[in-house]
Amino acid sequence: MDILLKKIELCLSKYSNNDLNELHNRLSNDVLVHMFNSFLQINNNDYTYIVDNLNNKFNNIIQTKDIELENTKKELELLSKSFNIYKENTETNIKSKSNELCNFKTEHLNERIIDIETYYKNQIINLQNNHNEQLKLYEQQINNINKTNISNETLDSFKEDLIDIINTTPDINNETANIKGQFGENIINNIKEEYKLCQEFHLEDTTNIESNGDFIAHNIYPNITDKILIESKFVKTICTTKNIKHGKSDLVRFEEHSSKFFKENPNSHSIIFSMNSDKIPSKGFYHIENIDNHYMFYVSVNYSKINNLEIFQNIINFIFHTIVMYIVENNKNNNKYDINDNTNILIKLLEK
Repeated sequence: MDILLKKIELCLSKYSNNDLNELHNRLSNDVLVHMFNSFLQINNNDYTYIVDNLNNKFNNIIQTKDIELENTKKELELLSKSFNIYKENTETNIKSKSNELCNFKTEHLNERIIDIETYYKNQIINLQNNHNEQLKLYEQQINNINKTNISNETLDSFKEDLIDIINTTPDINNETANIKGQFGENIINNIKEEYKLCQEFHLEDTTNIESNGDFIAHNIYPNITDKILIESKFVKTICTTKNIKHGKSDLVRFEEHSSKFFKENPNSHSIIFSMNSDKIPSKGFYHIENIDNHYMFYVSVNYSKINNLEIFQNIINFIFHTIVMYIVENNKNNNKYDINDNTNILIKLLEK
């Protein structure tokens, strides 16, 4: 008995207290008696088959679990690949749709600008034709007078009156820089007289406030808080080098004023109107930049090629209306507007 107990004690000495407690709970007296009887029935003490059976059993279990684990890994890898493919396709679609929308808006604006340019070019041609017809009429009247007995003194007086009439249109390019600047500011200020998009529209004169442009437009459209800083230049070429007076180029000053205005006003944008040049260097005659959802508009309309105050004012009015509608169209809280319909409405309003 003692020998057997010592052998059992020696075998159990390698187990921890927790393991011993677990064995104690699992091995009842009946189980132990059955186990001992089984050993006694084995010839030549050959009981290794029991261990082998146990090993085989647990090896089969382990092998099955390994297979299950490997299948699970494969499923996870497949899911990961499917997700990455879906993610890439989604990002590609988003980028494609974004580019498509940007291209559509750019093409639409370019088409509208071409339409505007064509419309007012035709207006200018009509004015020139009317002017030429008027000159022909005066020439005919002069020829008729020459055939009469009217005195030379009367004829000279008529010629002087005719020349005075022809030259009644002032040439703003011959005026001083201050008068040119005032001319451009008056054009901007007159926008409010024909503004169609909001009755509460207001232009704040900021010409005497440093680094605040010439005007700030408020209440540009119902139910939005966006403001627009406006600067006007009446020069033949926008200065891209250091200005003697300010030490900076016109574009750099405009960009600095815009940056300051954007920081002070979350929902804000800016426009520079070049009113006596064909284009703005590096920007063209119409250019839009998006700086963190603040839009900067570069617009060039050459008054010298129109030389008609009413037509020029209508052009500036129309462009400003179109810019406002562009801002409204891109406003995060207002995405239900159709810029095509609004632009057509503006054309009809401005033609009246």
